[in-house]
Amino acid sequence: MTAKKFISCALGIALALDCNATAQQAEGIKAANLKDADLALMANHDPASELANFELLPGFQANLFAADPMLANPIHMVWDSRGRLWVACSWSYPQLKPGDVANDKIIILEDSDGDGRADKSTVFAEGLYLPTGIELSNGGCYVGQSPDIFFLKDTDGDDVADVKELALTGFGIEDSHHSISAWRRGPDGWIYFQEGIFLHTQVETQYGVVRNFNGGVYRFNPRTQELRMFARGTGGNPWGLVFDQWGQPFMVNNPRVLYLEPGTGMGMEQPPIPHLISTEKQCGGDLVTGTHMPEEMRGQLMTCRFKSRAVVRYEFIEDGAGFSANVLEPLIKSKHPNFRPVDCKVGPDGAVYVADWYNSIINHAQHDFRDPRRDHEHGRIWRITHKERPLAEKPKLVGASIASLVGQLASPETWTRHQARKELSEQPRDEVLAALETWVKELDTATPNYDHCLVEAMWTCSNIERPSEVILTRVLAAQEGHARAAGARMIRDWQDKLSDP
Repeated sequence: MTAKKFISCALGIALALDCNATAQQAEGIKAANLKDADLALMANHDPASELANFELLPGFQANLFAADPMLANPIHMVWDSRGRLWVACSWSYPQLKPGDVANDKIIILEDSDGDGRADKSTVFAEGLYLPTGIELSNGGCYVGQSPDIFFLKDTDGDDVADVKELALTGFGIEDSHHSISAWRRGPDGWIYFQEGIFLHTQVETQYGVVRNFNGGVYRFNPRTQELRMFARGTGGNPWGLVFDQWGQPFMVNNPRVLYLEPGTGMGMEQPPIPHLISTEKQCGGDLVTGTHMPEEMRGQLMTCRFKSRAVVRYEFIEDGAGFSANVLEPLIKSKHPNFRPVDCKVGPDGAVYVADWYNSIINHAQHDFRDPRRDHEHGRIWRITHKERPLAEKPKLVGASIASLVGQLASPETWTRHQARKELSEQPRDEVLAALETWVKELDTATPNYDHCLVEAMWTCSNIERPSEVILTRVLAAQEGHARAAGARMIRDWQDKLSDP
């Protein structure tokens, strides 16, 4: 055999072995979960290979914000007022091996030099087991871990929780995929989270027992510890919830998107809620907001198609008393078979941050719980920015005066307004109320988004449990119909405290 033929033969054998190894790696995984993926990348865990295989919407770019060993298997993210990203991570999913000790974590990621990459990773809490949602309030962090909700707090300033309290217990545990998740602090200061089909919940609270079966949305008041049903009849796998700029809620109910019309807010028994659109399984998400993003994209819903490896967009179109929806081109998609986006959030700089579960196997139903291809070592957070638009400036909110925080309610950045409300909720309530009523009284009607400023002030009153008829009256008399509707919704919570509800 000539050298040329020998080399050709060797290359052919190597190629065949490589193809066989690739086929073995993908064996048993649903074809739909690997559609259009480059299977040769399955064993390539270099973040650079993943980055090189991203396809982004024209005008956008991506960079790696954080990766293992800073974190692994991220599930859910939330920002704090300092501009740090809190991430719930689960190494133990889908189930612990006998004898193993649960040690899932909540990790705080910080970009201290502002270069768009995390340079500090702190373990806020560990020893958790399948934490499916986190949200910040009362100076600490609420964690959903069925059947429980815990409150964790750092009291000595080292960013490590030294207080752990059981806030609520009794949530359904039949299926971890459907358990309480998709946590989000609403504009009113209540924490909203969801539960899916087939689960039975019975939670005893100081206000009475809350029961639910077959899906729904809960709302929890971290100031009063009151738990209510916000919506029933959602069914399915509700894995995402967002509020638009006027406080109207939209649910990602895999694979559907729903508008939770005002009648759902009372939490009463009701028929199944009709969906706006049904496309593909998806979870997590956020609305496109802020000045960094192009104006034509603002208000669109971004959510994560973990099966087809994309962050897709939906537009909402006002349609009579409700909405219709259209699906749009993804913000980002990938050929890398391990890219599994599960959550995305707009950050303090206006960029979109994407939690990448990073796994070739993404479901517990079709695969052995002990399948060696389950990746418990990797995970990434990606940051997506517009190439030509300036980033938003992160204001100093922690330690700012009440007057300064109230002034931030007029910010064009949704992130800033949200965090300002949260910071104000932890200040002396009567002082905040007085500052809000003074601000509204002195606000020039020519102020950009004047009616929206009134709504922000009203929501902040809800955050501090101090209803204001002075502010509510102005909201209900606003020129903008969406503002008046927001005021009408607020009467649901304030009706027993108003002189003439």
